[in-house]
Amino acid sequence: AMFVFKFIHVDAIVKDIVIWLHPWKSVQPYGSFKVDGHRCFFVGWASPHMYRVENKQGQEELLPHHVFLIAIITTFKINVAIESGSCLPLVLVFPSLINLVVIGVKLSHLVNDRKQHWNWLCYQHEMHKDTGSEEQLKAIDKQKTQHFPTQPWGTSLDERCQFAVRSIMAVVVPAILGVLMHCYDSFQPMELVVSSTIL
Repeated sequence: AMFVFKFIHVDAIVKDIVIWLHPWKSVQPYGSFKVDGHRCFFVGWASPHMYRVENKQGQEELLPHHVFLIAIITTFKINVAIESGSCLPLVLVFPSLINLVVIGVKLSHLVNDRKQHWNWLCYQHEMHKDTGSEEQLKAIDKQKTQHFPTQPWGTSLDERCQFAVRSIMAVVVPAILGVLMHCYDSFQPMELVVSSTIL
């Protein structure tokens, strides 16, 4: 179930809501009250970037794979339209193209949020490493381990180029496969005609 939730981009605030509303917290702002038999909870984050990175955790790795799958489906639809000789199947391509644009925008915003959150974490680490409390340092280190495990402190985070290349490759590879598939389908009847005339 957790893999399915992650694969279809269910937000962490939905699948981890029990953890986030647990009252035992070290530094995260938290509050709750009960009115007329209904419970209400407050959970705070240091910035909007931190909230979005926490809420979309792991999606930066899956979104390029989704681009690849949508590109394969789009290529297949275009090949069907070409082989059928009709423009009507091209109508089916538009939802896939819109989906590609939506995922691209979503990935771009997520990468920008991750960069802003990393800059904030580095600033907090520098500010609290000598004078901060142990709980604050532990929370900062947990954020780094959870979202940026391989990034050293004090370095610049630039994932935009990396994810752009992965997304472009996810579109180009299916397009090349589609061209090869179309060329194969075009040459196959000619080979059959040649072989039948020889026989």
